[in-house]
Amino acid sequence: MAVSNDPNQQAKIASMKNDIGSKNLDNIQSAVGEALIRQNQINYGANNIAKAFGYR
Repeated sequence: MAVSNDPNQQAKIASMKNDIGSKNLDNIQSAVGEALIRQNQINYGANNIAKAFGYR
């Protein structure tokens, strides 16, 4: 695809890149949030197992 010097086209491209970047950021934030929740669940489970064996 040829690069256009048309300012309107450039603005559209910039807007599309911004949308993609925004979606990527949303996806990353969601993944990090889910990972933190999982980590919390793992820690909770590990603590309960430790308690069951009298380590806490």
